[in-house]
Amino acid sequence: MSMDRILDPISYRFWRRSRHNGAIINSGAAQISALQSVILQDNTTFGGSTRWDIRAGTASSLDTGGQPFNITKVGTNQVSLVSITNVDAALGDIDIQQGTFAFANNTGQVGDPAKTITVRTNATLNLFNLNLFR
Repeated sequence: MSMDRILDPISYRFWRRSRHNGAIINSGAAQISALQSVILQDNTTFGGSTRWDIRAGTASSLDTGGQPFNITKVGTNQVSLVSITNVDAALGDIDIQQGTFAFANNTGQVGDPAKTITVRTNATLNLFNLNLFR
């Protein structure tokens, strides 16, 4: 799926259909402002071959509806949460299996502090410009 900038909240619940490539993917041109708000309705896989971001706009969030849903990152691309101040406190584990998963520019809360972020071999966790206490 090649994505254009999407301004409305989107929900993904059918992750199992394409979990090996990712339920939310980008295989077109890089989209650093692709999504502003994502609502997870199950464990979800992010992937693709080119970069895409969930990036702050007028209202941006990564919401799980208070459920401990997990994120798995696959694919060679980079997926970034950029200036997202509304990350659901119930977000579960983040498993970075391939490519890069990034938190950038004041995305300071990444879900339940009792959960884990796992970075596998040949995967990267990128933390960029997290100036939370300026």
